[in-house]
Amino acid sequence: MLGSRANVILANPNGITVNGGSFVNTGRVALTTGHVSFKDTVPVAGIPERDIVLDTSTGTIVVGPQGLASALIGLDLIAKNVQINGPLTNGFTSQTAYVRAVAGNSNVTLNTAVSPNDNSNDWLTLSPSTSAATANSFAIDITAAGSLTSGRVQLIVTDKGPGVRSAGPMNASLGDFTLSSNGAVQFANTTLMAQNNLDLQVQDSVTLSDTKLKANSGSAALSASGAVSLTGSSLLANAGIDMSGGGIALAQDATAQSVVASTTSGVVLTSTGDITNVGSLIQGQQKNTLDSASLGAVTLNATGNILNQSTPTGLLGVVYGAAGDVSVTAGGSLTNQNARILSNQNLTITAGGDVDNVVDHSSGVNGGAPVSYSDRSWRLIFVEHRDDGFNVDYGALADPDKLSYLSANVGNVTIAAQNVHNIGGTILAQIDPKSPTVGGSISITARDQLLTQAIFTGQASFHRTCFFFCSSSSSSNVQGYGGVIQANNDITLKAGTQITNTGGLVSAEGTLKLDAPRTLAQAVLGYTAINRTHDLKAWFGNAWSAIFAADTGGLFIGGSGQVELTGEADIEGGAFNAPGGIKAAGGVNTISAPYRAPVTIGNHNHLGLVSWFGL
Repeated sequence: MLGSRANVILANPNGITVNGGSFVNTGRVALTTGHVSFKDTVPVAGIPERDIVLDTSTGTIVVGPQGLASALIGLDLIAKNVQINGPLTNGFTSQTAYVRAVAGNSNVTLNTAVSPNDNSNDWLTLSPSTSAATANSFAIDITAAGSLTSGRVQLIVTDKGPGVRSAGPMNASLGDFTLSSNGAVQFANTTLMAQNNLDLQVQDSVTLSDTKLKANSGSAALSASGAVSLTGSSLLANAGIDMSGGGIALAQDATAQSVVASTTSGVVLTSTGDITNVGSLIQGQQKNTLDSASLGAVTLNATGNILNQSTPTGLLGVVYGAAGDVSVTAGGSLTNQNARILSNQNLTITAGGDVDNVVDHSSGVNGGAPVSYSDRSWRLIFVEHRDDGFNVDYGALADPDKLSYLSANVGNVTIAAQNVHNIGGTILAQIDPKSPTVGGSISITARDQLLTQAIFTGQASFHRTCFFFCSSSSSSNVQGYGGVIQANNDITLKAGTQITNTGGLVSAEGTLKLDAPRTLAQAVLGYTAINRTHDLKAWFGNAWSAIFAADTGGLFIGGSGQVELTGEADIEGGAFNAPGGIKAAGGVNTISAPYRAPVTIGNHNHLGLVSWFGL
């Protein structure tokens, strides 16, 4: 541009291609495929003004492999479709300097009175559309060879259907990145960086694959009317993060886990469907005081179900409040499967359905019930040879390194649901030793049933051979995992029908209160093997062995006062213990006392088939 600096409008309804282009001595540039008309007005100052009106419904702007680079107050691309196949760069060093793409059917007015030296006022006005058209291809398409860089970046798509697709990096190097689209958004194998705030508003779905979105010094907002899906992708911000959609799913892939994390503030996920976090991380620092929806470092709110899951071959699924509360609300059920929901302050979980804190477990042979065998034969005509024994197989965990935890490190755990199942998991509330009266309590309310159950794994076996003399051998690696509810202060458990502890541990260092019509302390049979060789026990044989069966778990323990029950206390191998004993309004019913005895076979009592068949 020769002469004085000017704003430039280049219009061609048939389309525009720029390949290695630049603009000199210009303030703003508009490239458009819209049809041009004029609008004459007389502003308050009384000086006539002729503005440019652009009606766009056809045409494509293409930035070729050689790109487009200039130092401008602003660059506007206004077309039905925008394709970026090379570097598009606005090098003007200001957080207000922008690149803006308006794609789809649009009606735009450019204010010609705005000076080419004025970087504080916008010259573009986009008229709202009464009805959006439906596109056949992506309105804005940035290929892997393309890129978009400016102090500020703004993408606008007015059409429904395919909206924005990008495989190339986008960078708002000094200011905000904003995207508003009536169509779907897909980012793959790319990065989107904003020095300040990041704001994506989508009236469709958002799909991120191996993509990193980051607001370096500001906040991040991602809102979609449809599903939001992150696979091997991240949304990071220095300040608060708000993500909402008609379903939110985070998943890992072969290269990375998905991460949604704030460095200094809170993370809020709101879904009108489900929230699913598989092998990924959701982490916040503390409550975002600028966001009324933020109830702590992490806030999850779903109309449907919430799933936090780790897979045996994948990474841990973690929800973590680093220095604040974690609040989880599900209209349906919450499942924490081989995963962790952790808070360094309070943890609150509310579900319209069930709360399941569970681990994956493969059942053993015969479902954990003992299997005995016996074989007899005659040797040397008159001497009997006997082989007797038994095996018990409790199965195995899918991954012992991925146990399920619901934990408040320095705070309280509060859970309310229809049913609560803590199967192989741990629910934990701890205190800060410097402030022992703060936090450290657990309150669980189940409108129906509350179950805490240890998962037992491993195998036990006993084998005896008799021929003249007898020798025997035994082995056991049976152990229990989880089924633990433990607090440094008080525990209050409430259920509408029954509280059941099967092989687990409920332990409060303070008071323990159990509010249910019936509370069952049920143990699970464990095994301990003893083997001797070449001593008095094996005097008449090469080896002697014994295996003991003993009830394990099913314990309710209070650290002070009495264990208080509003209903009946049923003991089936378990126990209720506290310094002051047990106080059960409905009485104490001992179904079976705790059991411990050697397992015998052969001509004695064959096999003590004392086992819990529900494993």
